[in-house]
Amino acid sequence: MRPNQRRFPVVLVTTFALLSCGQDSSPPEPLVVRPNVHVIKTLALAPLLPNQLSFPAAGNDDLMARQMGDVLVSPKGPTGFLRKVASAPVVQGDEIVIDTQEASLSDLFGSGDLSFEVSSGPSASGGAFHAPIREQGDITIGVGPIDIAGQIQITPFGSLTIDPKFTFHAHFDWLKGIDRFEIVMHGTETITIGANITIQAEVALTSDYCLLKIPGYQFEFAVGEVPVWGEVAPFVFLSADIHARGQASMKVDITGNFTQDVGAKYDGKNWTPVKSFSGNVTPHVTDVMASVQDVGATLALPVRFTLTLYNNPFPIPFTPLSNCSLPGLLSGLYISLEPFIEASAEPGHWNEWTVTGGVESNFGVQLKILWWDIGPSVEFQLFRWETDLFKYIISSNACAQLAQEHGWPSYLCADNPTAVTQCGEEGYHTPDCLLCCPAP
Repeated sequence: MRPNQRRFPVVLVTTFALLSCGQDSSPPEPLVVRPNVHVIKTLALAPLLPNQLSFPAAGNDDLMARQMGDVLVSPKGPTGFLRKVASAPVVQGDEIVIDTQEASLSDLFGSGDLSFEVSSGPSASGGAFHAPIREQGDITIGVGPIDIAGQIQITPFGSLTIDPKFTFHAHFDWLKGIDRFEIVMHGTETITIGANITIQAEVALTSDYCLLKIPGYQFEFAVGEVPVWGEVAPFVFLSADIHARGQASMKVDITGNFTQDVGAKYDGKNWTPVKSFSGNVTPHVTDVMASVQDVGATLALPVRFTLTLYNNPFPIPFTPLSNCSLPGLLSGLYISLEPFIEASAEPGHWNEWTVTGGVESNFGVQLKILWWDIGPSVEFQLFRWETDLFKYIISSNACAQLAQEHGWPSYLCADNPTAVTQCGEEGYHTPDCLLCCPAP
């Protein structure tokens, strides 16, 4: 018999100091592991099934002692798991088979506070756990072209440089499970997103696509002997709202820098946002070729940071998911950064574009995936920030042409801040002029 598990008594296992993420000043409570928790050192056999675990029979006789209601947790691995025993183990040939059902963090811990951070910086102080993630670097977005109903082709592009830190806190209660929770993403980002858009015919549509899952920020630590592991996985989505009458092609993009602390907290009854944001973005519209009466496009490339803990093979009801597999106990809890650009041209003025850009952040929880009985699924906006409207004229010698079209007897072409002030900071942005406006 190989000693590959350990049963925990109802005693103090460990205490983590709360991270500075908006919690009150009360000291953390000792974190207590439930008495029916067993750490299984042997990983399950592949494939990992949603309602069953299988292990080699040889050398694992102690698994036969597991009983209905026991909670089994393993170290990190491709077939690592967190499950609750649904029926007594049985031997089938050279395997031990245990029927299981899903389990949650509140099945592991009966009371106390669990706080940890995932970041790429130096270890946290104060006794809180610090889990290192991958090094800071560029995430390159290059997908497409995406063909929508044979009428629109969108080729997204972009890059993201991010050095985030995620802080987590959960309080456990013997009867209620998780009765307080907080997750916050801190960080500074530099982002460029955009797309080449080709419109073939009269069209009006709104579409959302999950483009890709980027290798995530993996973490692993132990509370006493109990392993806690998972990933903060970035998913990139495409959201497009386009209408046009005629044919057009264009390139739209924005560049921006953001610093934010965004997230949400749960007090046992309600979710509330945690938000602090500063930043700037610059939108652009170029390479326009159009034969249209009017055209408008709103493009966003949300980057959704989704928390997952442990493995499970249960399907996640997001559509579509061809490039976005979401395994994990806590899949569905996410914080998003969603830079966007809106561009439109009025009928008869295809070369006069009104453009704005910005960023919003959202928080969402899909509780039928979380398996926490803490209330209904929620999604709410943390913040939305956008630039003032820009007016672009797409042509050569644009300012002079604009003056002629609008019947201005003379005009100012601002190429420095002084001239912009003379224009009253109102007018049209053109390729050959910072700001084009009528002379006073």
